[in-house]
Amino acid sequence: MTDLNALIERLEKASGSDRELDGQIEAALGCPAFSDTLPALTDGWRWTFEDDDVPGRVTVFLTLANKTSKKHKRYDAPHYTSSIDAAMTLVPEKHGWALNYASMASVIRLGPNGAIDGEIVSSWPDDQREAELPVSPAIALCIASLRARAI
Repeated sequence: MTDLNALIERLEKASGSDRELDGQIEAALGCPAFSDTLPALTDGWRWTFEDDDVPGRVTVFLTLANKTSKKHKRYDAPHYTSSIDAAMTLVPEKHGWALNYASMASVIRLGPNGAIDGEIVSSWPDDQREAELPVSPAIALCIASLRARAI
């Protein structure tokens, strides 16, 4: 599994949409676009995920203990870095989101009745006000969503 902080750093440096990053996001988060279709497992078996050699493609493996089986399925990751619709699916449950001017995004934890109930996580952290903004709203939302998950 990819370290979320390292993935956030790569997204901050991205010059545009990137299918390799899309695959790494999908694998790092346990394949949310595909995991609902996976059958339940028992007796030590588990699903593992890796980004593939083909940019934007993810490989799903069936694993027992430290032994990985043959590939179960390969599929194309959603276009997180180029599509706001895909990036919105990364916002954690019970969180809201906002896109602001100049490709800045925020993800906010919400409490009962939609009230703000926690830290606002931004794609432009307070300690980096001189840093360049993400190149697109989709990438900004990816960054803010992964930061919220990394907390």
